Amino acid sequence: MTKSIELRLITEFGEDKVTFKNAKNEDTTTSVSGLNPITVGLKIPLQKEQGIVPDISLITHLELPYIGSDDFTPEFVIPRFRFLFAHTLSETFSLSYNLGGEWEDGTSAATGIYTLSLGMSLAERLAMFVEAYGFTKEKSFPDHRFDAGVTYQLTNDLQFDTSGGFGLTDISPDYFISAGVSLRFKAFK
Repeated sequence: MTKSIELRLITEFGEDKVTFKNAKNEDTTTSVSGLNPITVGLKIPLQKEQGIVPDISLITHLELPYIGSDDFTPEFVIPRFRFLFAHTLSETFSLSYNLGGEWEDGTSAATGIYTLSLGMSLAERLAMFVEAYGFTKEKSFPDHRFDAGVTYQLTNDLQFDTSGGFGLTDISPDYFISAGVSLRFKAFK
């Protein structure tokens, strides 16, 4: 939107498969797939990195219940926010961490979100990361996960990524994979 404020528009195609034991103690798999709802938001820089003070930004999103597959569309508008912190450790390594929250089920109980990620530049446009992240909610078991991935920046405005990981707690998914494309364009001059 401006030199420093980023307008964000996000959607994903998702597929969830769940395997469970049925009444006969046999494995049963159920699957749903479709388009996730449209999410709109802003990324606002708050502080430039200076010595031990990290680069700090705020991301706010609203997940909208109007567009998307029935299996993935929420009943309510879901507000989300994250404070992003980033440190340059060297020309090759960076450390980032996020803290935030969301109100996914229309109640006043927030879900806390955290991430801790180590990034490594492999070449001019090729990077990888390892990350621990999770979700915590009052009166619920925490959901902790670990993943790793690779990003390739084809141009200054086009990036491809892939990642995979696994859950660390009983309520987490056993494993997951993802691939994505990020496109940056100037909507306003």
